[in-house]
Amino acid sequence: NVYFDVFHSPTEPGTFVFQKVWTGDKKWFYEHQLTKPYYEPYTAATKPMWLTDRKMEFLDPVDGWSYVDNAYLAGTVNP
Repeated sequence: NVYFDVFHSPTEPGTFVFQKVWTGDKKWFYEHQLTKPYYEPYTAATKPMWLTDRKMEFLDPVDGWSYVDNAYLAGTVNP
């Protein structure tokens, strides 16, 4: 896991987006990441709070278009 962030929708209460970036590919994600034991108790504890089924999307980065300001990493950026 090289990047992790959580967002919430100001227009859709209860909607959260967990954005993660890994160095592995989609196959690795399903075989190694989703099989980690901590997902089971997490899902059991949070699933009753879900408003809809969760959805996963796999996106490909565009080379040369990644940038993160240090203020963002320090948590000092206001929405």
